[in-house]
Amino acid sequence: MYVVRNPKINFEVEQEFAVDVVGDVYSPLRVGDRVSTDTVVFEGQGSDILQSLDVCKTLGVPAKDAKDFVLVGDGEIVDKGDIVAKRKVSLGMLEKIAKAGYEGRLSLSRIDSGVIDIMSPFSDSSTTAGVKGIVKHIIPEGENKRRMIIETSGHVAKPFVFTGGSASGTIGFIKDGDSVYRAEDVSSVLASKIVVSGRKLTVKLYEALVEVGANGIIVGGMDNSEFHSVESFAIPVFISEGWGTIPINISLYNILKNSEDGLAYLDVDTNQLLICSDSAAANGSSQERVLSWVRLKTGDKVQIWNYPYWAFSGEVVGILDDENLVQIKLVSGKKVTVRGGMLSVIE
Repeated sequence: MYVVRNPKINFEVEQEFAVDVVGDVYSPLRVGDRVSTDTVVFEGQGSDILQSLDVCKTLGVPAKDAKDFVLVGDGEIVDKGDIVAKRKVSLGMLEKIAKAGYEGRLSLSRIDSGVIDIMSPFSDSSTTAGVKGIVKHIIPEGENKRRMIIETSGHVAKPFVFTGGSASGTIGFIKDGDSVYRAEDVSSVLASKIVVSGRKLTVKLYEALVEVGANGIIVGGMDNSEFHSVESFAIPVFISEGWGTIPINISLYNILKNSEDGLAYLDVDTNQLLICSDSAAANGSSQERVLSWVRLKTGDKVQIWNYPYWAFSGEVVGILDDENLVQIKLVSGKKVTVRGGMLSVIE
């Protein structure tokens, strides 16, 4: 019995890449201008995130209530050690507090997701395009933030699940990005990165990445129950494969690895991941990766692409070739029978 192994990864031209800047900045460019990676697209007074405080985790409150416990106004300057949010517990006998780890300007732009950002002071700065392409839109300032849309090219992948807003950044890895990681594996070098986070995203790993200031997350899988336990995602999460512990598709993983420290864009509007590339492999047109087929055998780790077990993963425990049926033991321990051709091998 044969099953499809690899999903499509396209190289496409005329993709939109967003460059975001916080601060009082202007652009020397106009719509239609051609840019290279080192072209200055914004200059002026900019500001960066120094620290992201997860109020939900620290105070133990849902995201929708986080703003009720903030003690400092949006834009106010705080010193290192200042209490920026507080909640009384145990009938008022104890307090849970969130402290600023840096001196800076407090931003409540993400408080609806339960996150407070400590921003650096405004200083002279310039932002380069980071990609080759043509300026398509220059979006007017809003809430002290500017955005430019550049038409570029690159590899495009579609997710199993994509949640949160849009974000761009350089690609970073937790270790080699192909295992299961813990919060302790997260370091400050992942700040402002689109982080390849391995085979499984836990809530604790997600919270650690938010706190370190990651821009976004790419991961193979996540437990369905943990995913739905997060009330509001503060940064975008791109789950490439499905529910459970699942390695990122090898084709996508190799492109990400070869593009480490290059730019990626998680675009919620188009529901896709764009990995920027100067490659001329597409020759101006879209190319699909040819799907490969493999013979299924007992012990294979597979994912189901048919209801009622859509995206569930498990191990093949029996093959009934005559009936074109496959018996699978799900990660929950439950055994199910599905039709062949509705599976993809994941290991």
